[in-house]
Amino acid sequence: MRVHGPDGRVWDIARRPEPARAFAALRPGTTWAVEATTGEETRTWRAKSRGDASRLVSAVAMALRTGGPSPAGELDRPTDD
Repeated sequence: MRVHGPDGRVWDIARRPEPARAFAALRPGTTWAVEATTGEETRTWRAKSRGDASRLVSAVAMALRTGGPSPAGELDRPTDD
């Protein structure tokens, strides 16, 4: 999914099984990662299931599109220095 933020940046958002191995998406209990990337920045969230990851993609897209608060589960949150 691709969204445009209020600051003009374009974010590409994707989900993938974690770890990214062959057939990992088919195994029950696989943790999923949701990544949002621009040319300069990558932000990552974790989800417990494929369904949770799908909902998280939508929540991340809405937050990045509107400039709203980040959904829970983000790893290595960027800091404002």
